Amino acid sequence: MYFYCYSIKLKDFLKMNGMRYLARRRHPNGNYYWIFEKGKKLDDVLALWDEYKEYFDYILMVYHHIQDII
Repeated sequence: MYFYCYSIKLKDFLKMNGMRYLARRRHPNGNYYWIFEKGKKLDDVLALWDEYKEYFDYILMVYHHIQDII
C-alpha cells in the first residue's frame, strides 16, 4: 500500500525523518506529488507531523542552519 503526499512541507518533513519516497509524479493539474510506502515508520512520522506541523517553518529553518554548519 502507498501513501500519496501532495504537500511539499510534509514531503520535506518525511525526508528529514528518514523517509524516502518511491516516486515523484506530476498530477494532471501540474503539481507534483510523492509516493511513500506505508508502514509503521511512516505512521510514526505522520504522528509526529500532526504534533509539529504548526512549527514546521521554524523547524525547517533550524534544520537548514544546522546543515550549513555541518
